[in-house]
Amino acid sequence: MSRNKCFRCGLINSNADRLCRRCGVNLGSPENAPPQSATGPVLEPRKPTNRPSRIVGIAVAMLSTALLYNYRMHSSEPPRPKPPTESEIRLNEKKESERRQQERDRETLDKLK
Repeated sequence: MSRNKCFRCGLINSNADRLCRRCGVNLGSPENAPPQSATGPVLEPRKPTNRPSRIVGIAVAMLSTALLYNYRMHSSEPPRPKPPTESEIRLNEKKESERRQQERDRETLDKLK
């Protein structure tokens, strides 16, 4: 498959294309061909890209994410505590058992006095 290079934007189009897919210039018409100079074809400058709108879009997305995060962090409902794991439950039971044993030991010592 042979290809045609657009003289205006430099995009390589297929021979079946009559218009450039990027800039829309007519590829087959000789009157639209660029003027030739001794050094080669004269290229027109590219169209400026739409970068400012991309930057604004990204800034809006970041701002809305920050506002949503702030709203969620300061909402009236307090965060729910996560349930304890089994190891935490066993540890708490062991501590409670040790505390009860110490109380019994103190009571026994008090009785002996």
